[in-house]
Amino acid sequence: FLQAQAPAAEQLDRQFPRQVLAMLRELHERTTVDQVWDALVVVPLLEYCNCLWAASAPDAAPDGLAWVANEVLKLPVFSRSEEQIFTFYVEMIREVDQWLPRLLVMVPNPPQDATAVMQEHLAGVMVQFLDVWTSGLRGNACTGARLDLFVAVHHQVEVVIQQLRQALASPAQQEALSRTETNIQELCHRSRLSRLAIAGPQFRSVA
Repeated sequence: FLQAQAPAAEQLDRQFPRQVLAMLRELHERTTVDQVWDALVVVPLLEYCNCLWAASAPDAAPDGLAWVANEVLKLPVFSRSEEQIFTFYVEMIREVDQWLPRLLVMVPNPPQDATAVMQEHLAGVMVQFLDVWTSGLRGNACTGARLDLFVAVHHQVEVVIQQLRQALASPAQQEALSRTETNIQELCHRSRLSRLAIAGPQFRSVA
């Protein structure tokens, strides 16, 4: 998977994410050594492979670009919450010029524009992750502690959305960002109503 423009990469099909998840589950059954399951190592490697897959199978990838964030990091061996996944990807995007060169050492003839390509790829991943996350919270009528956890980071999410708007030009991605903003507004409104309900009837008139 690490060979840029390799024939094997060109032949990856729609089953690639499922195959990787199956491999990780099987590997977890065989070993629980902490070094093997270091997310700081595993996730950048998988996202590089994901980037190659998306380039080699464009018809398969667009709706499932965020499978590493949405599925791999939720496996029991990682058990990351959405808030933790969001923070993880924000940091990974910010530090791409630090970890990507170390990964590319293993790649024969890496592309010169690898950093720019990876930044664009991770931005696309973040768009899909935010869409799935906020749509899921809104659709599940999320309340209580889970809603409070999201509201606690929603200002950071909004900052990232504005950054993504400037970096991405795809109409589909812009639509997903708009949908995410609508979801955030609904979730914050729901949080305010919840707090008023807890505070008591005398405060509800200010909602």
